[in-house]
Amino acid sequence: MPLAWRNIGQAGGFVQQVASRGHTVYCTRIPKHVYCTVSATSPEQHIADQVKQHLDRADGALLAEFGISVRELRPGFAELSMEVAARWTNSVGLCHGGIVFTLADTALIYAMLSRNEICVTLNANISFARPARGGDSLLAQARLLSGTRNTALAEVSITNQHGDLVAHAQATGFKQRDQLLLPTPS
Repeated sequence: MPLAWRNIGQAGGFVQQVASRGHTVYCTRIPKHVYCTVSATSPEQHIADQVKQHLDRADGALLAEFGISVRELRPGFAELSMEVAARWTNSVGLCHGGIVFTLADTALIYAMLSRNEICVTLNANISFARPARGGDSLLAQARLLSGTRNTALAEVSITNQHGDLVAHAQATGFKQRDQLLLPTPS
């Protein structure tokens, strides 16, 4: 007997109950690929997991270039980390602000994309609280503050290995009304 798929809504995936075991099978289509997993997580978290897998592949070179690691991605939240390389410091050993902003911008957009809505940054601003230094381990925690039909507002705090605030940033994103992950055809 064929199993029926049902749309789980704006998350952009489809869900199927496997009646004999009570597990939920989530499948998501990214152009030319279908990914299915058995999970006990919510449909929204499953989509965030699939978005993370897609972004790891699509942004892998950028993430590797800056040593950025995506530690956690859940709906409306992203946690990324990075170690400040000596080559990114100036003559007095302080990290260039653009490097810290790259981490902030990446975390902000990942928090926005975590709900499977393609979003581009309209505006971003950053305030630096203290300098990062070569060898510092930075942690960026971004969260989606609000969203309308067309825009998203997110913020990120970046701390060093001592828990000291290095920078705080906010961004406004424009939702393009497309989904990053395409629904699986029925």
